[in-house]
Amino acid sequence: PEIRRGISYFQQANEIDPNYARAYVGLSEAYRSLTLSAEMSPTEMLPKALAAAQKAVELDDSFSEAHTALGATLFWQWNWSEAENQYKRALELYPNSGDAHIFYAHLLSNTGRHEEALSEAKRARELEPIFPFVNALEAQFLLHAGQPDEALSRAQKTLELAPGFWMPHVFTSSAYIA
Repeated sequence: PEIRRGISYFQQANEIDPNYARAYVGLSEAYRSLTLSAEMSPTEMLPKALAAAQKAVELDDSFSEAHTALGATLFWQWNWSEAENQYKRALELYPNSGDAHIFYAHLLSNTGRHEEALSEAKRARELEPIFPFVNALEAQFLLHAGQPDEALSRAQKTLELAPGFWMPHVFTSSAYIA
């Protein structure tokens, strides 16, 4: 319900100021969240997420978060080469973006570039040390890199930060299986 309320607010912001790139980024992230949480169909939500992210980039090409949102949406549409270009552009514009680093790490991990992925994840964690999402994803990337003990350690540290967060539980079980 919170995401749907957020979509309503971002739409209101766009009606008030159709040139406000940040609202389009938020809209893109909200649509993508509904897909990733399996609440809505990717075929319905990802095109909306893509359109909102593209609009944000069109409005402000110098806005790092717009490129990160576009990259993240392209990633989930399996357009990994263009997603990588967007992440690199986001980091060029704002090298201290924890989101850009962790999303880029996700792409690198999924494409088997584990050393680079772990470096990006570590940088994201340095920038966002108490953000459970970053810490949990780093555990996943450690698993992908064949480091289950390190993944377990990172997942446990994430659980200390956010005991009720579901993601580290998944990666903890995967680490034990490995």
